[in-house]
Amino acid sequence: MVTASASSLDDITNDDLRDWVELIGQIQITADASIKKEEAGGVVFDQRVFDEYPFIKAPASPETIHQHEVTLQTSLPDDYKKFLQVTNGTGWTGIGWIPSLCGVEQLRWEQADAVGFESLRLETFPPSVTSLEETISLTTDEFEEAPPLERVLRISDEDEDTIVFLLEPEYVRKTWAWLAGKRGIETKDAPGQWLLFVFVPWMASTKVHPTFEGYMRAKVKTIKA
Repeated sequence: MVTASASSLDDITNDDLRDWVELIGQIQITADASIKKEEAGGVVFDQRVFDEYPFIKAPASPETIHQHEVTLQTSLPDDYKKFLQVTNGTGWTGIGWIPSLCGVEQLRWEQADAVGFESLRLETFPPSVTSLEETISLTTDEFEEAPPLERVLRISDEDEDTIVFLLEPEYVRKTWAWLAGKRGIETKDAPGQWLLFVFVPWMASTKVHPTFEGYMRAKVKTIKA
């Protein structure tokens, strides 16, 4: 094992968390394999960093998660809460495309214009949001007119170059209602779900994931690739 663990996944026996135990374990295994491949190519990793920032952390209790939901005045996505009950955030893997995720205690609302996100827009709407078969993307003109990001819930560690945050259902609903109205798309109900937004400032790159779990499963594919 290259990446370190502050907690054992084997200690988690809750059947509702089994899928997450398997997913986190799979990410760790594939990350270790990628690191060993890099080492075989001459890249040197400092094991002390892995030990100091273990990938798997002690889980957060449902009570702790609920306490911080009350503080944040929101209800976090169910898949994200299950993740926190397996590992309360993640540490360093040595793989650049897997940013460390903070624990529930570090979650804070950030005003988009205060952290430099005021020019970002929700550029795509996954089918699960729109109830349409295809992904909806903004045109250049729509991007200029679209509702700007408001407050965001950052879940990646502040030292990471890749920034991961959650967009609350109220913003997603408002933005989709705006676009549907602009394009004349008939909708019975505006969507009300969280979306995960990944922003890489130095690449000016953004990507939207319809769920937190979908984002984490994509990490496995990224490592394998």
